[in-house]
Amino acid sequence: MSPILLSNLLITSFLVGLIWFVQVVHYPIFKEVGKQNFQNFHSVHTTLTGKIVILPMLIELGLSFWLVWEGYEVDYTLQNNYVGESIRNRMSNFYSFSSIALVFTLLLWILTAWIFVPLHGKLSKGYDIKTIEKLVFRNWFRTFFWSLRLILLIYLTLEATNNLNYIE
Repeated sequence: MSPILLSNLLITSFLVGLIWFVQVVHYPIFKEVGKQNFQNFHSVHTTLTGKIVILPMLIELGLSFWLVWEGYEVDYTLQNNYVGESIRNRMSNFYSFSSIALVFTLLLWILTAWIFVPLHGKLSKGYDIKTIEKLVFRNWFRTFFWSLRLILLIYLTLEATNNLNYIE
């Protein structure tokens, strides 16, 4: 199995677990903190969350690009070497699927930068129930796209594992 595909799967699995925890547990708690302690709570939240999230997201971004390159190589190998038609049909979309996985990663970065950084910027000034509700609701989009990316990587892993003997 490809170490790049496996690394993508592992880092994305971590981030999906984290985003589900944030979505279901952590962000809803923002409403419960109260106005008096909120600014300090939010400051600690952003500092500690940044320490946990930034490096894995950067690694995922790099691995996403690398997986697209590897997908290109897989498709090239399938086109230029003799493999069974069913294997070629099942694996010939590796490049396309790895490209879609990259698009999900880029979309997650865009959502984070353009939607969530500004929302957290507003919350850093103090408790605002409407901003918290926007944060919780809009974070479902990140949760959805990260989960979809993980499903896609699981599919790619299964296909690569099932066809490993034929393409290496």
